[in-house]
Amino acid sequence: MTTICNGEVYPSIARYQKPYSLGKTNAVQRRKDIESCGGFFSKDDPIDYGIKGSRDKNGKTILQVVEDFRSCMKNKGYIYFSNAECGRKNSKTDKGICNE
Repeated sequence: MTTICNGEVYPSIARYQKPYSLGKTNAVQRRKDIESCGGFFSKDDPIDYGIKGSRDKNGKTILQVVEDFRSCMKNKGYIYFSNAECGRKNSKTDKGICNE
């Protein structure tokens, strides 16, 4: 038996939350914090971010750069939730702890 789960997956940016405002984290400030920690945003997709310098010339992930980014966000007070912890947007599985 297969379970069909309606709703979209939250984007990575939505999974960074402040512990005192789960599901209501200030999206404008979060974006600024991501940028100050070395993240960047696509002009085509304003909620999808990348991490500057996180790939080498062959496209491999440079783990130290990613860890430095995560550490910076943690130092700014953010918690990062997994897809399973967030649930899916606008569905019965939405836990109400993530927001775009």
